Amino acid sequence: MIQIEALSKQFKGHAVVDNLSLTIPTGEITALVGANGCGKTTLMRLISGMLRPDSGSIQIGPDHKLGVLLGGEVHLYEKLSGYENLCYFGMLRHLSKAECHARCRTLAEALNFQNFMHERTEIYSRGMKQRIAFAIALLHDPDILLLDEPSTGLDILAASDVLHLMRDCQSQGKTVLISTHNIAEIADLSDNIAIMNQGKIQRFEASSSFFAGCEGAEKLRKLVRFLECGTR
Repeated sequence: MIQIEALSKQFKGHAVVDNLSLTIPTGEITALVGANGCGKTTLMRLISGMLRPDSGSIQIGPDHKLGVLLGGEVHLYEKLSGYENLCYFGMLRHLSKAECHARCRTLAEALNFQNFMHERTEIYSRGMKQRIAFAIALLHDPDILLLDEPSTGLDILAASDVLHLMRDCQSQGKTVLISTHNIAEIADLSDNIAIMNQGKIQRFEASSSFFAGCEGAEKLRKLVRFLECGTR
């Protein structure tokens, strides 16, 4: 569904994404993993179309809809409620008012934000805003999800809701690329692990194969050892 060939992007002469090639399998969850500054967010922005590559190509199947949640500060219209924000972005994606209402109700239940959905977002905590931002990414029922650290700012219960929702998305046949530092999202949620280092994919492997024989904290230790070796 997503085929990346010889992709490169420079900023001020520095190659942030460097001749990178990667195939994202259809209908699976792929975890994009690496140290801060390795190029994960830039790669996600390139796939989403927010940035243009200097060279290389990104091929996405025809007629596929992207749902995008990028890391960093969540930007919502603070004088509007969470529900009004969702309806606004839904209409931008050509959903009817009835469709927006139905999707809002479904996502509010899945992400457990019914109690604050009609309050102005200016009073929201970071975690509350993150839930609304995740709902916006899912609002138009995309078949490809690009999620950059989706559990950032969430408490344990909210993070668990996000994990369950991503599993539900996969069960519906959606393709998910998730950039994360969360070992549960890497080892227990994802089908594949793509390890990025200095703008390149250093290793791509089924998560079950990469973590074979590891239990509990040993999964994190193995990943840390691999990342440390790659950055030296």
